[in-house]
Amino acid sequence: MQFHFSIRNSIQKAWQLFTKHATIYIVIALVIAILNLDTHHRHVNTLLAVVSSILSLVVTYIAISVTLAVIDGKEEKVGTVQGLFKHLPTVMQWLKVFGVSIIVSLPIMVALGLLVTFGIVGLPLLFMGVGLTISIGAAYLILVVIPVIYVSTRLMFATISFVDRQKGVRDAIRYSWSITKGTKFWTIFLTVVVLAILLILVGICTFGFGLIVAYPIALLVVIQLYRALEGGNTTEAVEPVVVSDTTETTEAILVEEK
Repeated sequence: MQFHFSIRNSIQKAWQLFTKHATIYIVIALVIAILNLDTHHRHVNTLLAVVSSILSLVVTYIAISVTLAVIDGKEEKVGTVQGLFKHLPTVMQWLKVFGVSIIVSLPIMVALGLLVTFGIVGLPLLFMGVGLTISIGAAYLILVVIPVIYVSTRLMFATISFVDRQKGVRDAIRYSWSITKGTKFWTIFLTVVVLAILLILVGICTFGFGLIVAYPIALLVVIQLYRALEGGNTTEAVEPVVVSDTTETTEAILVEEK
């Protein structure tokens, strides 16, 4: 199946779906905002920070699970605000999502680690000339930044894949890598850039309050992209169906289509 995705159309559809389920998404966005504020407060104790991080991942799981149901048109699984508890992950599911999150964040962590190392060890080299400084910056860009952006983009659907497929950490990573190969990468990268710009602009223009609406819309767009990528993925193995009579099966399919 040919891959096709329109950022403009997906944003329009995301807005329609958001307005239809506005209460649910506003509640989710508010909870995530509160948890993030608590986590980054300088006076908060370590225990509360850990609890906030755990709950933040739980709410993220719920947000993805709800949005998958919304995109798939499964209204019975969306429900009301009270129905959000139906999407709560089990302890094992949370641990697996945590594992996926760690693996996905590894490239960024490595890049930051190298940047800190360079800052400590290589800072004196910056005073040896502008040419050397530019060379070091270019090397860091080519050898670290670009590969990290590439790998992070290829793995960005791993968490969504796990919530959707429930097949384990390894499968989530492998599946995200599979559906983002080839020229699809540039569509994904462009979508991420557009969403990032929109989130930044909305955040600045509304002093952060607009993110309560912008975050759910961005999530709706990303999961629409995930479904579109699945439709264009021809490498995913399909379980074979054994039939006894090929002719009868073909006729049955034609009858159903009519």
